[in-house]
Amino acid sequence: MTGLPEEADPFAAGLPLRPVGVRGRISPNGRLAAGDAAGDGAVLGGQWVDPAGVERALLELDQVRDCRVVARRRTDGALALVAYVVPCDAVGLERLTDAAQQALPAGAPRLNVVPLSVLPRTATGAVDLTALRRLPVPDEESAAVWERRLVAEGAVEAVAVPAKNPPPAAGRIRLGVRGPGTGAGRAPSVRRPCTPPDGDPPKPYPDTPPDGDPREPYPDTVPNWFHRPVWQPAEAPRTLPAARDRACTVVLADPGGVLASRVAALVRAAGGRCAVLPAGVAGQEVVNRADRVLDLGLFGSPDRGPEPLDALVSLLRGQAAVRAGAGRPLVLDVVAAESRAGLGGAPDPGRAAAVAVLKSAVRELPWLSGRWIDADPADDPEGIARLLRAEGCGPVTDLDIAYRGGVRRVLRWERLPPPTAESALRPGGHYLITGGPGGPAARTARYLLEVYRASVTLVGRVCPAEAPDRVAAVLDRLRPLGEVRYLTADVTDRVAVHRVLRTARAQHRALDGVLHLAGVVEERPLLQADAGHWERVLAAKTVGAEHLLDALADQRDVLFVAHSALHGTFGGRHAAAHAAACARLDALTVRRWAAGMRVQSLAWSGWDAPATGAERSGPPRGHAPLSAREAVCSLDLALRHPEPHLLVGLDPRTPWVGGLTTGPARPLHRLTAHLVPGPRWSGGRAADPPADAFGTPIPGVRVHHTSLPRTADGAPDRALLAGRAPADAPVESAEPPTGATERALAELWCALLDVGRIGRHEDFFALGGTSSLAVRLADRIRTVLGREIQAADLRARPTIAALAAHLDQGAGAELFAFHLPLRPAGSGAPLFCVHPGGGTAWPYAPLLRYLDPHIPVHGIQARGLSTPAHMPAAIEDFADDYAREIRALRPHGPYALLGWSMGGFVAHAVATRLQRAGEHIALLAILDSYPFRDADVATLPAAHELEGQLLGLLLDGAGVARARDADPPDRSTAVAALRGSGSVLGEMDEAGLGRMVEVMRHNTRLLIGHTPGVVDGDLLLVTADRSYPVDAPPPAERWRPHVSGRVIQRHLDCTHQEMLRPEHLPHLASALNAALAPTKGLRHRDGTPQP
Repeated sequence: MTGLPEEADPFAAGLPLRPVGVRGRISPNGRLAAGDAAGDGAVLGGQWVDPAGVERALLELDQVRDCRVVARRRTDGALALVAYVVPCDAVGLERLTDAAQQALPAGAPRLNVVPLSVLPRTATGAVDLTALRRLPVPDEESAAVWERRLVAEGAVEAVAVPAKNPPPAAGRIRLGVRGPGTGAGRAPSVRRPCTPPDGDPPKPYPDTPPDGDPREPYPDTVPNWFHRPVWQPAEAPRTLPAARDRACTVVLADPGGVLASRVAALVRAAGGRCAVLPAGVAGQEVVNRADRVLDLGLFGSPDRGPEPLDALVSLLRGQAAVRAGAGRPLVLDVVAAESRAGLGGAPDPGRAAAVAVLKSAVRELPWLSGRWIDADPADDPEGIARLLRAEGCGPVTDLDIAYRGGVRRVLRWERLPPPTAESALRPGGHYLITGGPGGPAARTARYLLEVYRASVTLVGRVCPAEAPDRVAAVLDRLRPLGEVRYLTADVTDRVAVHRVLRTARAQHRALDGVLHLAGVVEERPLLQADAGHWERVLAAKTVGAEHLLDALADQRDVLFVAHSALHGTFGGRHAAAHAAACARLDALTVRRWAAGMRVQSLAWSGWDAPATGAERSGPPRGHAPLSAREAVCSLDLALRHPEPHLLVGLDPRTPWVGGLTTGPARPLHRLTAHLVPGPRWSGGRAADPPADAFGTPIPGVRVHHTSLPRTADGAPDRALLAGRAPADAPVESAEPPTGATERALAELWCALLDVGRIGRHEDFFALGGTSSLAVRLADRIRTVLGREIQAADLRARPTIAALAAHLDQGAGAELFAFHLPLRPAGSGAPLFCVHPGGGTAWPYAPLLRYLDPHIPVHGIQARGLSTPAHMPAAIEDFADDYAREIRALRPHGPYALLGWSMGGFVAHAVATRLQRAGEHIALLAILDSYPFRDADVATLPAAHELEGQLLGLLLDGAGVARARDADPPDRSTAVAALRGSGSVLGEMDEAGLGRMVEVMRHNTRLLIGHTPGVVDGDLLLVTADRSYPVDAPPPAERWRPHVSGRVIQRHLDCTHQEMLRPEHLPHLASALNAALAPTKGLRHRDGTPQP
């Protein structure tokens, strides 16, 4: 045994000193404290401030899991500190701010605290400082600016406060059983029972539970609360708390002592005190004096190490005797090999059980904190020792840690996407369920009988002769639903397990699956649990599972499902034995999965919680309650995931769970303005939140009130308003997108972020957006909307309202430009859209969202809109001009031409000119245009009707909803509607409308007497059937003399003016896509196949 070295005076004569590049400061109590590496600090208000010191103060709080403090430069040039904090539990913003402020020297400016769900990290696990600096920092100053803005916009009174930012919805998964005759493409529904193989009709869906009481049917959907474990890279702790630099460390040596000696050398080199206890050497007194115990006894093969549970429980009991009364803290770090799943090998079940015991002890014993670190003995021991030294110098922020190849990893939980696989449960199959005649076993049996028409064998220790009422009552309720039997067996008895399996097969047929629900749950404090308690709790769940798995080892097609609990993953107060049993069961299952068996372990939240609607308060620490109906449906869905181990029932609404799950950094607070709107309230963009002190736009929420709550002195009750918004107050964050640009952006965001809907003021990054998703979104905007945008634009304007305003501002300057680049990029033949009579090509813009994204789209607008004197005298003049400009934009074909109304004639004439120049026309598409007859002149709209039709077309293009039989709008009404639409057309004024009316009147006159030429090729003709005269020749016949090929006609059930309304765009785009990309499996932007 190595003794503890005496402390030496570092300034004594003869001791060598060397520069270490560390900045030091004298604390108020006269001690010399070392900061981080030189250059990491900042001078604020004339004071030197060490960010690491602020981090230390925050990490010492029990409610803080992680944090990072950075210096940022404000827009006024001054430096300011911002603390980004990940809380474990709900903690007030004021408390976090006060704790951080106490670590600053007197006179230092107040720092800002931003609570986050997680810290953003790079692919290597380092904190992504660039991503941190993109997050908004709302403060009192920005709140005051917003209040003044709201009052200026017509609010009688406004109060802006930070309030809880609800997490994005995890989404819900639709349920269903896909048996014979139900294809995978059909929408699943659990209300549709399967037809068993023998062809019997499905039984009616039940409406009563096993106990006979009326109840609702099974739910159609359940929350997506399915998570799997992932190990993410994470940087080593960077802070060196001064209080622990001289702490006493005791190392319980590994077999051979190599790693222990390396760790001890590093601790002593840094001035710390360290003792090493070789394996098997008693040293209880030394351990009792330790501040940190590093247990390396399991850092070796499981075949040669100590029994993990016994060694850990013995150590904890010994320390409790000397620490509980005095409250002396202890950090216990256990380093083990082959103890965790997901790291490249199968975990040892005994060591996995010890992990859960340590976690339970940390939750139960107030003097204890600790970490379980899985390391590979094949790695460089020096590298592992350095990681362990760094780990021990910082506060405990993660309990689940692994070292692989010199990289530190932490355990996180990743929410799974909705499953796409077929159900693992076979309709008409035979399933054996352990767990007795009642509770979850009986409810699972009922579900299998009702929905899958399965045969069920229930297995339990209860003998029917000893409890006839209990067993018979359950069987009486289940037997009317199908074939069910009950067998008595103790699953901890190997002989009994084999006997019951043989009996089940003999009485019915081969098994399709075994669902192991048996288990014993006894709550008992860890230090009071005796050997009998441990044996009872572990036996049924783990020994029974081993017997069942051994019996099924040669039957690889039989499904084995182990019911575990979240205690095995997170530990539980007074539930150490149950947590150990669940963790051991999970490890057993993962080992058999690795061996090729068809097994799965499901760690559940509690079953049988009462269902009281969508909003239910779950148990503490993030366990969502599951009603019995939700649980059995979740079982069905969980088995569709190809994962050996899943968690079912995590509640992402709690900060504790949010900090352990994967996903982007999301602010836990948002600025919320509570206002009383007055008669002048406009609610426009001028009332949006301001940028923060660093120039980052702040997303916010506006809540309307008829009056604000008051304190006793008559002031607005800010504390009450910061708590939560009244349920009946209209919240403007849910305000839907308005205008064509905002709605188009919303569709792109929803598809990329996998959310059902989005408000125009919601933040892209708060909804789950990341830097890589921002790049993808910018690319999609360029492709689909044809607008030039970079990912940096999205980071600067993270809401739909702000981004749409930015895009429309750039497009507004080119409102009447001759060339309208609707979507300039793409690999296909470019589609040139020729304007109708009004001269503008903007009505084509909504079509982009349905066209194949590989097709570039360009609009051609009348020059008369920007140059009133430029009015061509004939259609041929338009065609000559446009053909030259199209070739200037794209010198050679193939070309695709689209024209609506008067634009159809121009597009046809342009095609003839391009063909004369030797170019190829890939597509000529005309929307509801026909060569004129003398009788058609009378059908042209009168001069006074043209304006109303034009204004109606503009409103349709801007996405303004109008009734089909609505009266034509006037100019002032149209301008007001366009400005309120959020569309780029909102930049138009009445003068611009006047120019469009003049252009339309001029162009309409040119149609009379125009005779089209002949195009060599086919023509796609789309007709508005409601506008076409009944007595006129068929539209296709009128065009046949003017094309050498076919006239392919498509019909729309609408009038001429309604052709580009939203309801007709998918059908129109389908015809264009089929012509331009006939070999592609085209889909709409929502993912659905095009007709």
